[in-house]
Amino acid sequence: MSELPPVDVYRSLVLFDVEGFHFEISIMVTDNWQFDEAELRRIAESIVVIPGAATDTTVWTDQPIG
Repeated sequence: MSELPPVDVYRSLVLFDVEGFHFEISIMVTDNWQFDEAELRRIAESIVVIPGAATDTTVWTDQPIG
C-alpha cells in the first residue's frame, strides 16, 4: 500500500467588525501539519481594524499586509 501524497488544506476564520466589514484569514496547511483554530485566532488578534475602512476607499490596497 503506497502513502498518499501530501494534501494542501486551507483553514479559514471569518471575522466581522461592528460595521460588518468582512475579514477572512486563510492559512494553508501542508504535509498534514496541524493548525488549530486557537492558533488561527491568535493570528487574527494581531490584525489592525481601521475604523471607517468599510466606507473609505482610500484605505484599500492590493498589497500584502506585513
